[in-house]
Amino acid sequence: MMLELDWKFLSIEHLKGVVDDQLSQGWALLPGSYTTELNSFCSLIIHHPSLEKKLSVEVRVLGKSENPEGLKLALESSVDFTEFLSGEDTTTDTAATSQTDKNVPLSPMARIRKLNPIEQRKMAKTGMQQNRVVLERAYGKAVWDVLLTNPRITIAEVAKIARNGTASRPLLDKIVDNPAWAKTGTVRRALLSNPRLGLSSAQKVLKLAPRNELVLATKQTTYPPKIRDLARKMIKQNG
Repeated sequence: MMLELDWKFLSIEHLKGVVDDQLSQGWALLPGSYTTELNSFCSLIIHHPSLEKKLSVEVRVLGKSENPEGLKLALESSVDFTEFLSGEDTTTDTAATSQTDKNVPLSPMARIRKLNPIEQRKMAKTGMQQNRVVLERAYGKAVWDVLLTNPRITIAEVAKIARNGTASRPLLDKIVDNPAWAKTGTVRRALLSNPRLGLSSAQKVLKLAPRNELVLATKQTTYPPKIRDLARKMIKQNG
């Protein structure tokens, strides 16, 4: 499992300031003292200060800061924080359960939870990102295979599926065999951290990695031992 770093905020103004000044620029300074390896990959869990929702962002550790004390991080992919900063809580459908006026629109989560299987697959195949994210959150593995056929699916969405330890081997192989996905570092690292990835597929992924990434793979404790061993053998074979 990838190390998780929690970041909580006192107010929405504080969160928006950090998003504007740091996160939207592709970096962050996480306050506090942490013991992490340089260049290791972690999940930064950003907690909304007033709503019961959080956002997970893949980051790489750049180093430590002494004044102020904190951990310097680089975001591994671009993230749209617009929906997360909005006042709508998409993690629950409390509003829908207490709703008495049928003319009041359902929240996205409540609306999507009412879809039948045919509608779920249709949305997974053709839906826009906001709906896909909520759909995946609601149904998980039931829609993963169809989500991967959506031409609009983003690298971040593919990586989330690739990292999930309940994903089947055929599904992981499908991701590996897509050059547009496997050539990106975010998806490669997600695949390699998944204990269900087969050795033949792992070898394909490592062959796509540049040498510096291959070297890091031998030390990356978030990867299973079989992946680290395979990376060492490939380095030895390639000289």
